[in-house]
Amino acid sequence: ELMSPLSGSLDAVVLKPSVLGSVEKFKSLVDLCVDLGVKPIVSSAFDSSVGLRSLSELALYVDSVRGARFEGRPPLLHGLGTIAWNIHEPREGRLFLEEATSLPFEGWARSLVIDVEKQAGPHKALPFSSSNSIVLYDSLKCELDHDQSIHEGFMKLYKCTNGSLNGHVHASAGVAPSLAFVHGFLGDVHDWLPLISSTASTNDCYAVSLPGHSSCTFECVKSMALQNTFAFASRSMSELLDQSSLHTPILVAYSMGARIALDMVLSSPEKYSGLMIISSSPGIKDEAERENRAIKDLMLSAQIRETRVESFLDSWYKQPLFESFSRSPQFMTTVSKRAKLHESSGLADAMGGLSPGLQDSLWPKLRDLEIPLCVVCGELDPKYVSISEEMCELARESPHLQPQDVQLHVVSGAGHCVHLEAPQAVAPILSNFVSYVERSETTAYES
Repeated sequence: ELMSPLSGSLDAVVLKPSVLGSVEKFKSLVDLCVDLGVKPIVSSAFDSSVGLRSLSELALYVDSVRGARFEGRPPLLHGLGTIAWNIHEPREGRLFLEEATSLPFEGWARSLVIDVEKQAGPHKALPFSSSNSIVLYDSLKCELDHDQSIHEGFMKLYKCTNGSLNGHVHASAGVAPSLAFVHGFLGDVHDWLPLISSTASTNDCYAVSLPGHSSCTFECVKSMALQNTFAFASRSMSELLDQSSLHTPILVAYSMGARIALDMVLSSPEKYSGLMIISSSPGIKDEAERENRAIKDLMLSAQIRETRVESFLDSWYKQPLFESFSRSPQFMTTVSKRAKLHESSGLADAMGGLSPGLQDSLWPKLRDLEIPLCVVCGELDPKYVSISEEMCELARESPHLQPQDVQLHVVSGAGHCVHLEAPQAVAPILSNFVSYVERSETTAYES
């Protein structure tokens, strides 16, 4: 009764067998989807290898039913890529993902394989059928390759590569806007891979590595005697994107990175198509508070410089701001990667050099914003929910924007690190915003 009226507009239905509760319910829904010409996609939760084996068999059933009805169609790409999150599962019999080497998705799909140490090879594909064919799982597999650098490694730009063609074209208005992702303090370009994979098939995606993080350093600017390293960082990122092949990109930025991105957009709006801000603010309104914050961050910077990265991360993430993130399943893996990736000296430079205390308040300038804005925050982060609401109220006063050009999304059950805690919720928000920007540009182009 629910699906039949929508059959003409539905392309796919995501089925979670562990939530449905029985094979009978699952089978009946699969059969209904096939009858209506809708793709039934099998999706996992936080399943172990034992559970994923069962889901793999159900996915095989889906492909066999569709294959019998629609001869010649390739197998579906099912969403069973969550095994990588189960890092503490015993090695024996553990499933893992590797790049697929057969069928139409070569180069950008991945298959589930099982480790078989005692056999001739290190692993073999799961025997889904008597012919031992591989059923493919997981979605777009993205890799980030270094594309550009600026000021001797002060910032670096990475480009997403995958099996699809680059240079995506919009049917009406020409080249579709590229997306440039900017991480926050302690982050990394790879933080964005879940979101990048959700949109890289339709838009070229790039990610910026901020100074003080990973291999990007402040060494070149230390000899310049700059009065304001934040302003220099904003100009540098703008120049970095200019010297690449990006076409009026949509900026997608979190926290520290979003403060820089907002400064860029307000300074040169003609260079960008849209801005998505995640858990950030336009700076500190009061001048005295800004000065106090700059001093506080300089003192913290000195402490970081004398502390092991692991110890600093441990204390940093004990703040109430990160309580919900610390409870998320990917928290331990993320923190462990950051401890290996960053150095204390670089993080200290970033803390002091990119402090909100060095940034002019951008609050008044929001009333002159010229490009579409999407603000995302987590409902468990009340401070930034309030900031996000106020930002959107001011941006809606801009004479350059329509009310629908300013969007606010509060993600249920997520906190400050909403893009890491709930990428599955942020991905459709991003996709819809990108589509909105593209439609707006198409309308402007046609008029």
